[in-house]
Amino acid sequence: MLHSKKNCTALSLFISLTIVLSLHSCGLLPSRELDFTSKDGVRFSNYDSAVLAKQARQENKPMFVVTYANYCSLCKKMEKDVFPDPAVGILFNENFINAKVNVDSVAGKNLEAAYNMNSTPTLLFIDVDGKLIKKITGFQRKESLILLAKEVLKK
Repeated sequence: MLHSKKNCTALSLFISLTIVLSLHSCGLLPSRELDFTSKDGVRFSNYDSAVLAKQARQENKPMFVVTYANYCSLCKKMEKDVFPDPAVGILFNENFINAKVNVDSVAGKNLEAAYNMNSTPTLLFIDVDGKLIKKITGFQRKESLILLAKEVLKK
């Protein structure tokens, strides 16, 4: 079998790409931190249970917590397509205390255990006393997220 420089380069590139994709899909390579910030959309703070609970009690609003992972494609899709939407932003900013938490953080692990979560994204609606109102997992389109929020507010 003849080994040309071109064949070796192509094989090396293929192997390298396969390794990188495998490590990335397993969450072993760092990826950009999702921040969910937008000018007109939902305004999220970083998750801190004590601070959020205090703010929720003071403003008498339920909490909306998004759990995510940097390697989660559905989380990235919601970050890009759903949370920046002005209609979603108005509804959530006026009626909820909004927070985000990376499930790979200590706070995320604690939240995961407290609310029995096992996938991302998980969206939690929590009352001022920390009681779970509603939990939903997976990608939500803006229309379904708005309906869900309105349902939670009726309770």
